[in-house]
Amino acid sequence: MSDILQLFKTDFFSGVLAIFKQTWKKILFSYLIYYVGMLIIGGVFTMIALMGSLDLSFFSEVIGNPNPSPEDSLFMIQQLSEMLTTPEFLIPFILLFIILLIMGSWNYYFAFVTTNSEILGENKSFKELLKQSISIEVFKLIGLSIVLNILVWGIFFIALSSVAISGLLAFILFFVACIACMRFTLVIPAFIIGNYDFSSSFAFSFHHINWKRALKYFGISFLMLLILMGVSLIIGLVAGIFSFIPVVGVVVQTAINIFFGAIMMAVMTAGFVGLFYRYQETNVADIDINESIDSLEN
Repeated sequence: MSDILQLFKTDFFSGVLAIFKQTWKKILFSYLIYYVGMLIIGGVFTMIALMGSLDLSFFSEVIGNPNPSPEDSLFMIQQLSEMLTTPEFLIPFILLFIILLIMGSWNYYFAFVTTNSEILGENKSFKELLKQSISIEVFKLIGLSIVLNILVWGIFFIALSSVAISGLLAFILFFVACIACMRFTLVIPAFIIGNYDFSSSFAFSFHHINWKRALKYFGISFLMLLILMGVSLIIGLVAGIFSFIPVVGVVVQTAINIFFGAIMMAVMTAGFVGLFYRYQETNVADIDINESIDSLEN
């Protein structure tokens, strides 16, 4: 067993820090590709949508007029509202959503693959990891993520719907929903790192993240969220100072956002993969899926 794998089982946070030091640069490069690509593709598709659904000549005249007539303003508002339902506007934005979904999923998949590669001591280059991450598994990850989101939002919807009965009941069920959703923590790591199928990934997570562990990890996650909010506030204030500088301020703000986003992704991925290896010894084939589902319900 490697030193980092041993740390995940004995001193978890030291293991996360150790693997973070090895992965953050590569994840930063991939995040940079994702972020810049998102801005370029988003800008292109937005321009296509606007050019195909707006009367740009009239629109530019209204914008350039400091005192437009009420009729011109009303027409502009009416055109903007009608634009939202036109195929010329909807189709580019639907395509944009799909492309960004694929790019975002690839970014997460790359982070997991990179973290796992470093843990296993494979010493792969960024180019090799990039080639490995461009895989059909990205589309499978999208499908799994959609299922997870439906389940999570469904649980919270049911919990919050109880507010019609009692506010206290809604609060209690919301708390229970938070704990229940923590039991999904290992689904994606099991799917990507363990190469388990959909049902086995859920079984692995339910088996290892019992209610007691889910409560503990919820507390840790809540504490980390508070720390993250504090750090984000400080970074936001620093970035806000640069916003007063034309052009340079925008570049600095973007660089800060990319760096901070990549660091958070590297830390979270190290945590998720570390948790997977912490509980990985039990073979998912030996887990009774029905028993795991029954334990979730109970």
